Amino acid sequence: MLPHPAVVVPLEQTLFSDAFQLVWRAHLGDSLASGVWTVEEQGLHINHLELLAVFRALQSFQQALSGSVVSVIYDNSTVVAFLRKSRGTHSEPLSALAGMVLGWCKSRSISLCPVSVPGCHNVIADVLCVGSE
Repeated sequence: MLPHPAVVVPLEQTLFSDAFQLVWRAHLGDSLASGVWTVEEQGLHINHLELLAVFRALQSFQQALSGSVVSVIYDNSTVVAFLRKSRGTHSEPLSALAGMVLGWCKSRSISLCPVSVPGCHNVIADVLCVGSE
């Protein structure tokens, strides 16, 4: 009987992030990442900031996420919908940003699995942002 070739299964990881008007925060395992929005970014719609927070989180953890399947846990159903469909029907800027995020991930062999959760279940990312507004 011939030996079976080794099957490489991508590492599965879970990324949590959240955005507020002034800051974004994320965590992956025990690692944390955060940033402050520029004055221009602070003027963006909250859905845009939420999607941008996902992108910044992915960029921050790029080395750890490369070649992985990443569950992106988010409490904003609009963000999850745009990441699942790579575009939406009502916002060209969000469609463009979602396409940029997905293209960036593809070039780094990162497969996204966006998951929508109620805000009360995105506790760690929420707590990281409290008091930073």
